[in-house]
Amino acid sequence: MREIELRCEDMHLSIGLVTSPINEASITPVSNYLEILSQFSDLCVITGNSAKVLFEGSEERSNIHIHFVNYPIGSNIFLKVIHYMYGQLKYSYHIFRHSKDAEKWIFFTGGERMVLPMMTASLLKKPVLLYMPGSAVRDANFAKDSLSKPTKILSAITQNLSDRIILYSPALISEWNLEPYRHKILIAHEHFLDFETFTVTTPLPDRPPLIGYIGRLSGEKGVQHFTKALPAILGDREDLRVLIG
Repeated sequence: MREIELRCEDMHLSIGLVTSPINEASITPVSNYLEILSQFSDLCVITGNSAKVLFEGSEERSNIHIHFVNYPIGSNIFLKVIHYMYGQLKYSYHIFRHSKDAEKWIFFTGGERMVLPMMTASLLKKPVLLYMPGSAVRDANFAKDSLSKPTKILSAITQNLSDRIILYSPALISEWNLEPYRHKILIAHEHFLDFETFTVTTPLPDRPPLIGYIGRLSGEKGVQHFTKALPAILGDREDLRVLIG
């Protein structure tokens, strides 16, 4: 197994970061991850679509080099497959062309389905990390996506190809059926939080009782169970406030 752990003492790394063409919902996590990596590394970033907003005025950041692969994300199955194949080839081309600019490649948002680019990085003998902020297979199943079976196959291939798989909780190993890869899973238990934006204004003991849910309103998040439980909860605690964002 090749050595691929990121060490902060290696203060001058060269990292390749790959995401699929992202939508607006992915801007914040990708932005936070870029902010962290750019503190100790030169970055070769391959991304697309809404990611362009992240790099407006980025000419001042000389350690980040961006390459865009853009294509529309629609609902037509035939076009989805065509765009996927086009994107795979373009991403692989950029990885091949910029192989010397990256000591290792991190596949982030959407990386679970990027078989050909990950294969290209592996053939170039570059360590590959698959960072899974979510499960493409689980999302496809909940959405009843007609491409859920191909997604499962692609995901299994990338999980086998990767040198390390990064998760944010050990509970996800069983939840996402990743037990066969337990030996190469790393847990990223530290999370980015901007304390200039999020600050404590009212001490916890002085706050009224509040429970809530912040996130996407889709089946895999489980918010439907939360809403079904609310009548019973509020019937027992009339002073309770509920927030859904």
